[in-house]
Amino acid sequence: MVLCVAMVLSVGACRDGDDQSVETPPEASDAPTESGPLAGREDLAAYGIAYRVPEGWESISPPPSGMSLGWEDDEVAHVLTRADGTHVAAVSVTTVDAETSDGRAVSTAELAVNLRLLLGLAATDARDDAQEQYSVPGTEEATRVDLVFDSQDATLLLVDTGTGTAAVLSVLIDRSARPTLDEVPEGITDAVLASVSVE
Repeated sequence: MVLCVAMVLSVGACRDGDDQSVETPPEASDAPTESGPLAGREDLAAYGIAYRVPEGWESISPPPSGMSLGWEDDEVAHVLTRADGTHVAAVSVTTVDAETSDGRAVSTAELAVNLRLLLGLAATDARDDAQEQYSVPGTEEATRVDLVFDSQDATLLLVDTGTGTAAVLSVLIDRSARPTLDEVPEGITDAVLASVSVE
């Protein structure tokens, strides 16, 4: 992020005998630096959205079982994997149709309801789910879905990209792997979602 600072200096006219010194304006403060678990990370792009993933979460294609939503479309995934091969967490992006067969547009809120039903029925260990409107730069419509299972937390962000499809970004954390705070920092899900924008 580049912060542009404009400085305007106004100097009044001086009469003879007046103090001719010119007050030096205060120096502009340094541009604020990024903070948080995604500070300094590069923007990635897939299916019409830009987003960031934590350091050490590597691209894997196709995503491993348990770290994927199981979409038929190609899913772009970045997975945190331990040295012993244990998959701890993942960020993935795919798409879902945002129009019905007769061309009617479907809102991300409607899509979220359907996804909650489908994923809840498909998983026997689903314990809780919720959804809410979410703000994403570049679009007026996005919906967040939080799903809690016995061994996994899943957060989905459905984003209207204006193309007849919605991008679906998911953050999956395998609680059965007992991730440490070094592996999965507190607030990492919110940080990933906050990094999303429509290209």
